[in-house]
Amino acid sequence: MAEREGLVAPARRPVEETMNIVDWGKFEVELFDIDSENIGEELQKQPALLAFWSVRLADAETLLQESKYALEQAEAVAWVRVKAKLRREELDEQRGRVTEADVKAEVAQDPEVRSAQEALMQDEYRQRQYRAVVRALDQKGIMMCSRIKLLIAELEATMQKRRLSNVQPKQH
Repeated sequence: MAEREGLVAPARRPVEETMNIVDWGKFEVELFDIDSENIGEELQKQPALLAFWSVRLADAETLLQESKYALEQAEAVAWVRVKAKLRREELDEQRGRVTEADVKAEVAQDPEVRSAQEALMQDEYRQRQYRAVVRALDQKGIMMCSRIKLLIAELEATMQKRRLSNVQPKQH
């Protein structure tokens, strides 16, 4: 009946391999470590890492929007189907008057709706994970800049000490 009314839930597209939820147990913490001995190399890698994870975050946000749309569509299809079924039962006098609460309760138990809700929850979780990685990489960049400023200050202080020690007092 729902198909006749023009409401068809869109098929959920398969999640790309790159969009799997991050398994933090296997995730290398080195991504967030700063090797102060190779700060130049760290600085060179940072933009690529940030770009990579930012793209993954953008993909996750797109999937999240698609999941929200799929849930809305699944609920609309289920609503039409459930309401028609309950109305038939009402007309056949198998049940009392159909209320909106009756329809909502049945729609909430619909397998397509529940599947769409689960997909939405996974996509929300994935998006939060990637957002956390991007934020951590932003922080890593800030920390590297601070570390470089500190190293520069230490170098300047050392050079100043050397200049002062090379200046000998004039003897009269």
